[in-house]
Amino acid sequence: MPQSKMPVVGVTSPLLVRTIRAQKVIHRAKQDGYVIFTAVSLGKKRGGGFRELRETKTYIGYFNSFHINDVFEVTYEDIENKFYGEQRHIVMYHRIYPGTLEEIRTFLLSKKCGIGPKRTDALLEKYGLSVLDEIVNNPNVFDGLGLPEEGGKALQDEIVADRRFEDTLAFLQLHKLDYRYAIPLFEKYKEAVIDVLTKNPYAAYLDNIIDFKTADLLHNSIGYPENEPFRIAMAVYACLKRDSESNGNIFMRRDELPDRCNAFLAFVSARKSGSRFTGEEYDTALSFLMERELVIIDSSVLPGVTCIYLKRNFESEIHIAECIFAIQKGLKDYTYRERDVDIFLKGYQSRYHISLAPDQRRSVLMALTSEISVMTGGPGTGKTQTINTILAAIETLSPKATVRLTAPTGKAANRISELSNKPAFTIHRLLGLGLYHSRCVGQGELDCDFLIVDEYSMADIHLTYWLLRAVSAKTRVILVGDYDQLPSVGPGLVLRDFINSGCLPCVRLSQVFRQATSSNIIRNAHLIIESSDTGTSAPLRQSRKPNGDFYFIPADSPSLIRKTIVRSIARFHDTYHYPYDSIQVLSALKAPDVGVTPLNELLQNTFNPAGAPFLYHEREFRIGDKVIHCINNYELSVFNGETGVIKSFGYSSECAIEVSFPDRDVWYDMASIDQLDLAYAISVHRAQGSEFPIVIVPVHETLATGLNKNLLYTAITRGKKIVVVIGSPQAFADGIKRCHTLERNSNLMPRLQSALPAAPSIPSI
Repeated sequence: MPQSKMPVVGVTSPLLVRTIRAQKVIHRAKQDGYVIFTAVSLGKKRGGGFRELRETKTYIGYFNSFHINDVFEVTYEDIENKFYGEQRHIVMYHRIYPGTLEEIRTFLLSKKCGIGPKRTDALLEKYGLSVLDEIVNNPNVFDGLGLPEEGGKALQDEIVADRRFEDTLAFLQLHKLDYRYAIPLFEKYKEAVIDVLTKNPYAAYLDNIIDFKTADLLHNSIGYPENEPFRIAMAVYACLKRDSESNGNIFMRRDELPDRCNAFLAFVSARKSGSRFTGEEYDTALSFLMERELVIIDSSVLPGVTCIYLKRNFESEIHIAECIFAIQKGLKDYTYRERDVDIFLKGYQSRYHISLAPDQRRSVLMALTSEISVMTGGPGTGKTQTINTILAAIETLSPKATVRLTAPTGKAANRISELSNKPAFTIHRLLGLGLYHSRCVGQGELDCDFLIVDEYSMADIHLTYWLLRAVSAKTRVILVGDYDQLPSVGPGLVLRDFINSGCLPCVRLSQVFRQATSSNIIRNAHLIIESSDTGTSAPLRQSRKPNGDFYFIPADSPSLIRKTIVRSIARFHDTYHYPYDSIQVLSALKAPDVGVTPLNELLQNTFNPAGAPFLYHEREFRIGDKVIHCINNYELSVFNGETGVIKSFGYSSECAIEVSFPDRDVWYDMASIDQLDLAYAISVHRAQGSEFPIVIVPVHETLATGLNKNLLYTAITRGKKIVVVIGSPQAFADGIKRCHTLERNSNLMPRLQSALPAAPSIPSI
């Protein structure tokens, strides 16, 4: 049974040393050199070579190359795994080349670049016990054997690589770095790995192999000074990346850099003294980063403010306005008069016995007559109905027009496809972005007449650039999203900037339809926004009877919140017969007692205690677990946000875990397990674009840094039938007052305003 690459540790011993011979492979992961194997301990013979001892154990380690009968001197720690018993976890190894002719013969024949029995015997006859040194050092060692040059070189390279890889392990051990970096580092830098890392400890950080903290630890361990210019430059670069990825900022103000960088280094640096640099040192670092095209400095937008951009952020921001300008100037194949749209709408409403709100009719007119436009609105205001009306108008007025539907995530794309009864794709799949696509859609190559993009609040500045860059000049683009939902995980506030710029035609749907006003979920969502906007605190509408849809259960401590969540789930399942996978817990943060990670452990142990376990890194999956897929995987056709249930374990590298999704079963290999996580509880950010029959939301002061108006609004609007908020009323009220999540450094709006004319108004029809 394959197991965790980070075994569950019970008792850890001091590091020990053994000489061993590999006997049997239990599990091998080709992608990262991870091997579980049994080996017999060896003792030295008096006349040379080794003899087998009466000790066979299970070992775990990472190897550049590994073959049965290989002999190693290993440094290891004894580990007691609660599921698999005693194991030996190899921290460092040295491959011992055989000491007898027969052992050398077996060793050479085991190599993947082996030269065959006859040539091996000829080499042994010629060079004897020194044959391995001759293969490494003698360029003419294979002369006269009739061996193709590439065959001999391959064997020579493999043996040299083995020795250099062992040196790499020793280097990492010397500097107290995780030995699991050895494989990716060696694959990148080959035999030069130690030289590269010694000269530039941050090289592997720039190549996305290690994080800044690890690179800085190496820099310190080698003995370089903390104010070495290259270290300062890398610290600034890493600080900018963290600010963009964690806070969503597109740029950082120059005057904020010293304090931000000091705080960043205090958080990640291994140096006890802290790091404070002078203004001149920061200027030198920025010049260095600009010369290498890692950052861009721009003072042209905000008067008196110098903005520091990561190069990618800057290019996306400046090119979005150019893309919109090209779309606006492009000739469209289909044009419509206001009168034609009005006639269609009257007939459509009469045929289906519906009455569209004035802003819905304006949205249809805007979508059909504007080159690029935005429709926004909260729950119950008819966004989906309006999209379907736009689709019906296109089919009626222009039957041959091509329409594409897309959304930022797989869950959101599936939802708009179900509601419109039309095919929809993720933006990544539509554009061919991602690991499994050989070519992405080029500039202006996305060929369609209409492009409707739903859940656009989730799109960051980079996805926006790639999408608008690909749009054909003949395409009309309709962006649909909720202005008040959480912003994108990636940098920027694109939907909000588009709306507030005044450069794109926009209609805000504000009328909540009568059938929606009976829902406390929808009414409370609007109350959250209205309370925050007016500075007042309107009381939420709570259900008092069992058949209601919104409940608030007070609980003053994390332990009571956890118990109440468990009781609520059990009640929904046992009394009202809701399946467990229809009940979703949403939390604002990962770490606190009522955060995603601890709640997943609690709920897994409560509702699936007897499931057969499968260990992977420090996580435990069980048959019957609810899981969520965390990225778009086009090879498996499973997308970010899709949830399923673990069906079985295959216990092999290729078929490790089988997950049953609503429409199909999918096997995950060992390399893909990282894309899964437990989903009894998920973050509110992860839930964007999804809906669940029942949503349970914990609120408490320990979650305060994550609770804010937009998060709470997004959380409760994920519930289709019932929402239960459990926790502190004060924490909930304080969260509604917080709007800081929408404060992100961005110059997109002023760039749009300087490059594009003001949008025309959309008349009422």
